[in-house]
Amino acid sequence: MYSLPRLLHPPEFPDPEQTRLARLIHRLLWAVILIAPVSMVITITFVPNDDINTVFAIAGIFAALGLMALLHRGYVRTTGLILCLLMWGSFILASLPYGGLHDRFFTYLVLPILIAGVVLGGKGAALLVVLSSLVGFVQVVREGFPPALFSGWIGNTFVFSITALVISLTYTALNGTLRRTLELNQQLYFEIERHKRTSEALGASDRRYKQLLELAPVAISVIHQQTQTVLYTNPAALRLIRGTPETVIGQPATMFVAPESLEYVAQKIQEVIDTGHADAFDWGLRQVNGGVVQVNNFSVSLLFDQHPAILSAYTDLTEYKRAQEALLQAAQLKAEMEQEKRYVQLKENFLSMASHQLRTPLSIILSSRNMLVEYADRLDDKRRREHLDRISAQALTMTNLLNDLLTLSKASSGILQVRPEPLALDTFCGTVVEELALAFPQHKLIFSEKLPGIYLLDPSLLRHVLHNLIVNASKYSPLDSEINITLERDGEEAVISVRDHGMGIPPDDQAHIFDPFIRGSNARSIPGTGLGLPIVKNNVDLLGGSITFQSTVNIGTTFFVRLPLRPVTASTSLRKN
Repeated sequence: MYSLPRLLHPPEFPDPEQTRLARLIHRLLWAVILIAPVSMVITITFVPNDDINTVFAIAGIFAALGLMALLHRGYVRTTGLILCLLMWGSFILASLPYGGLHDRFFTYLVLPILIAGVVLGGKGAALLVVLSSLVGFVQVVREGFPPALFSGWIGNTFVFSITALVISLTYTALNGTLRRTLELNQQLYFEIERHKRTSEALGASDRRYKQLLELAPVAISVIHQQTQTVLYTNPAALRLIRGTPETVIGQPATMFVAPESLEYVAQKIQEVIDTGHADAFDWGLRQVNGGVVQVNNFSVSLLFDQHPAILSAYTDLTEYKRAQEALLQAAQLKAEMEQEKRYVQLKENFLSMASHQLRTPLSIILSSRNMLVEYADRLDDKRRREHLDRISAQALTMTNLLNDLLTLSKASSGILQVRPEPLALDTFCGTVVEELALAFPQHKLIFSEKLPGIYLLDPSLLRHVLHNLIVNASKYSPLDSEINITLERDGEEAVISVRDHGMGIPPDDQAHIFDPFIRGSNARSIPGTGLGLPIVKNNVDLLGGSITFQSTVNIGTTFFVRLPLRPVTASTSLRKN
């Protein structure tokens, strides 16, 4: 059951269109309720004997209340149809006592047709037009088709039809417009709600963002792009600047930049304005108390409180610089210690080499000298000559050792000079190979060349390079093995390779093979000074070239010497070797 106060208020439904129609019908029912008493008072006052109108008025009030109850149950269109039919029936019944088509009340049927068009649409209006026309036609038939009555019927039917058509078209147009309006209103409502939710989310995000800035351990500040005044600093930035919000906020950003960093920071700020960000950079931050700290800074552009701004996050580099300096000092100390260790090792290697390489020749010289002194009268000329040759050979060995040390010392101190001369490189290398082939007949020296022409080179330095590489190849290779020497051109460089099939260089020794007094761990039983390859490396460097090698233990070693080619003119004198 519905209480009367509730019936007097229009119902609400989830569908906006249904709610709109229910409100319209509810207003019509209210109109019936309000008009009925007025009609009853007028009838009683001016037509005291007209009881029919009084009954209609009372019935209309109760019918309206009943239809309101039906409307609140959700039967909106059914209520509208019943209302239109009751109004139409009331007009029909009111017109019958006065002659039907002969009375003006019949013409008033256009009113329920109009209401039906508004409430029910074109179909409802068409239904009442058909019923009205049918009732009028029945009266025309019953009275025998009198011309006046028939003409009135046609006129009324035409008026009813035009009214129904007009109201139908109007209803359709208005309904479409209303529907679109409702859709737009609905979209606007959703858009407003979405904007509201977005604004709330942005507000919450902004609050979280500011909370994050406040709690961030990194110093963060925001400056205005145009005025370049400080808009915000978090507590970490205030601690770094050694200021308070009152002494920092609103101040020019340049106030906190060290003088030597002003120009650089201004360039970076312009870069942020132009590109939206600036890569990390270092600058001097001036504190409120006048101190300067080095900071590393990263900046981006953004909107801050609806202002175009630049957010900068920076870290204090003081501790980092100290740690960096400590690491640098530690690295330098380590390098010095490594260098000292290397010098000590070189010294030990030199003393070991010198004690061995000098002691042996001296022992031989001393032994031969004693033999000559003590047994001079017993030795024939042949034996005396042998001892003298042994003394000469060992003296030559010592001289070569001292020459190698002198050459290495000159190269290390920069005294050794390069004296380039026009040189037929192929002829020069072939001559050196032939000389060494005679000195080492127990090996097969094979020389191949593909580099004719005359070039500027220092023959003395180049001879040392070839001599030491071929001597080493012979020394560390088995007897009767081949030693391949090649000379060829690669672009603007001459490439000399010396390949043996000997013991090779162990991988652990290869990194230090060009260091003085360093020898392969597998060559300790073979006499040597450890000076040959360092001299080769120094000479190659002086010639502007490079030297590399490839080596495999028990397979062999190949050295590659690359020297720049500088051709000479035909007028330059040629030195042949």
